[in-house]
Amino acid sequence: MEPTPTADLDRTNDKVYDCTTSVVRAVMSLSQGVQQSKADQYLELVRRVGIELRALLSSVDVLVEILPISAHREVEMAHKVLSKDMAELVSAMKLAQSYSATTLDAEYRKGMLSAAHILAMDAKNLLDVIDSIRIRYPYVDSQICQRQSNVVNRTRESTPENRIRSSQSGEQFLRRSQSTERQGTTFRQSQSGDLLHRMGQSVDRSLPVS
Repeated sequence: MEPTPTADLDRTNDKVYDCTTSVVRAVMSLSQGVQQSKADQYLELVRRVGIELRALLSSVDVLVEILPISAHREVEMAHKVLSKDMAELVSAMKLAQSYSATTLDAEYRKGMLSAAHILAMDAKNLLDVIDSIRIRYPYVDSQICQRQSNVVNRTRESTPENRIRSSQSGEQFLRRSQSTERQGTTFRQSQSGDLLHRMGQSVDRSLPVS
């Protein structure tokens, strides 16, 4: 399953975009650990996905008050799907741990990889939902950009430079990738989408088809 192209919106200080990329990266790390049968690391890898997913959902929650009521339902549905995905990933992890030393190890690892990939795809879908609202309602887009800019400015004023350096470098990485993408077409494959594509290929190659 291929990720959809992402709208070419202003990603400067875009918390939802940033968090989506973090979720996908966490899922890719989990995927690598599962492929290498590192059962003792499964819990920590899943915990990291959960932390990044919680940050993504929180970044969406703070935007709800400026979204039109007519758009609340689609955001809520995408939100609920991710909560269900996380529960299914935890269940798949427990099975993979239980059968890690048996002949069924490969089968249950494959199930865990599948659950993780679905979660990453649905995280990307939540980003797409927010993007579609921004496109349909330009005033929402302008408010989101302004709000995120204000939040970052307040953070920079109240936080010592050495404590925000890592987050700034992450923002700069996204900006650099975005500036390159803006030289292309109106729609482009997002960083998270590209990571999803590579992760899907990796999952397909990782384990034999049963």
